[in-house]
Amino acid sequence: ILNVSLGAEFRILDILALRVGVKDALLEAGAEFDLGFAKLGVAAWGRELGSEPGQRPVYNLELGLDFVY
Repeated sequence: ILNVSLGAEFRILDILALRVGVKDALLEAGAEFDLGFAKLGVAAWGRELGSEPGQRPVYNLELGLDFVY
């Protein structure tokens, strides 16, 4: 079950992208705002470090800011 992944992305008004998924039996989620000149994104995901689901989960949070010129 740790090798199974599934995800989906939903776009709202071409400015907001919402992402949700499951990997390593743990939830993943994210959002991105596309302002044209810049993109602001946030993502949270988990990673299983053990050999069984729920044995040694580690959760991560990432914030990103991209400028386009």
